[in-house]
Amino acid sequence: TTAPSFEVINKDVSSIGDSSKYDIVFCDPPYEREFLTLNEFAKPDGVIVYETSKAKFESLKEFLSNTEIIYSKTMSDTGVVIATLPASN
Repeated sequence: TTAPSFEVINKDVSSIGDSSKYDIVFCDPPYEREFLTLNEFAKPDGVIVYETSKAKFESLKEFLSNTEIIYSKTMSDTGVVIATLPASN
């Protein structure tokens, strides 16, 4: 069998500058930024992992209302949401 191939891109979203789509997108601090939409950077059926402040946690879940939220949890002063956009959208 062939090992899966992957590439890690560690950049600020403003420096990506192209229309590439990714299988998995991680969004973490700074918390003062606006939330990214899945269809901006994730492939259809891609997964996006958001880390945000506990204060913004509920508004993040509302923002993601058109997605399938796979996991959401608050821990101390941090919230994490994992979501996917169905391939049909």
